[in-house]
Amino acid sequence: MSSPNSTQRLAPIDALRGFDMLMIAGGGSLIVSLGGKTEVAWVDAIAAQFKHPTWNEFAFYDFIISLFMFMAGVALSLSL
Repeated sequence: MSSPNSTQRLAPIDALRGFDMLMIAGGGSLIVSLGGKTEVAWVDAIAAQFKHPTWNEFAFYDFIISLFMFMAGVALSLSL
């Protein structure tokens, strides 16, 4: 039985943080390596988003660290 003052974790924030840490740790490299090898269109489209673009492009990969910083701020404000 839990007390009324017990803290509860927010599962969506934890799941998003886990996804983000996986991408920071190298999960994006795995996705990029699958690009062009499976002959599945959606895998190639996702792999293209994880390639580090040149300066004149912008892709999902550029949001990884920003997303982590945002989640850290959200978690900090909710924990206080």
